[in-house]
Amino acid sequence: MKWLMWLLLAAFTSAGAMAADVFPTRPIRVIVAYPAGGVIDLLTRVLAERLRERLNTPVVVENRPGGNGVIGMQELVRSAPDGYTLIMGGLGGQVLPALVNRNFPFDVTKDIVPVAKVAEFVNSLVVNNDLPARNVQEFVALAKARPGQLHFGSTGVGASNHLTAALFMMATGTRFEHVPYKGAAASLTDLRAGRIEMVFENLPSALPAINAGGVRILAVTSANRVGQLPDVPTMGESGVPDFVVTSWASAFAPRGLPDPVRDTLSRALVEVASQPETQARLRGMGLEPAPSGHAEFTPFFHAELARWRGVVEGSNIRVDD
Repeated sequence: MKWLMWLLLAAFTSAGAMAADVFPTRPIRVIVAYPAGGVIDLLTRVLAERLRERLNTPVVVENRPGGNGVIGMQELVRSAPDGYTLIMGGLGGQVLPALVNRNFPFDVTKDIVPVAKVAEFVNSLVVNNDLPARNVQEFVALAKARPGQLHFGSTGVGASNHLTAALFMMATGTRFEHVPYKGAAASLTDLRAGRIEMVFENLPSALPAINAGGVRILAVTSANRVGQLPDVPTMGESGVPDFVVTSWASAFAPRGLPDPVRDTLSRALVEVASQPETQARLRGMGLEPAPSGHAEFTPFFHAELARWRGVVEGSNIRVDD
């Protein structure tokens, strides 16, 4: 019986190796679970262009928005695990919805396979221009003097900017009222108008309003200052220690993807995200290139799940879709 087991193992290994040798032989589809024109969509299109050259096959971007990312995820998990269907997502698409929604239809620890991380982008603490606070400590003092009277906007319950604000309240002992919106544009419009006082918006979305002077940025949530705004301090420099939040963009595949195919895709994504021209284009969009293959990205993904599960439970943030 041992010889039969070894024979089967050898055949399986050989088949996997052959799959990697011939992969890909037809177009690869990359799902984006958001509308066209957003940060993840633009990032995916930059990478798709480079992947086509690297893998010598067409790479098609398919937008499948809806259901807070569920529609796109549904399309992914129903696809064959052959490497020809991926999804580009991240913290807001593949971690947070699964933690805040009691009825989330997928198990992100089992139904998807991390392939590679390609970029990160930070959140920014942005306030209305008329607010008297000029730095984070003044803002914390103002919030403590007016508990529950200041409002923060987000792009929805359980979104990364919502949970960043929840983490901020936990770290500083402050309390704000949450006002969810359907998108960053709407929350930034109300911020400029003074209907809310603060957002923890993704920097790529907030940067145009910041540069135009319509809102005031107090800090960024990265470990280090960002190149686009070198004079803006981090949260740590602003007196909130260990407050580091980065959203990230990564590729995932359906459960059952053969290891050799995952290796091929992982290497290709890391290579194209490491190219100087690609990195320049990503930085121009407010993103920071952060390529890492599946061996490094997989434990990071599970650590992010554990971290944000603590924030969700500690803040009792839940939706019941």
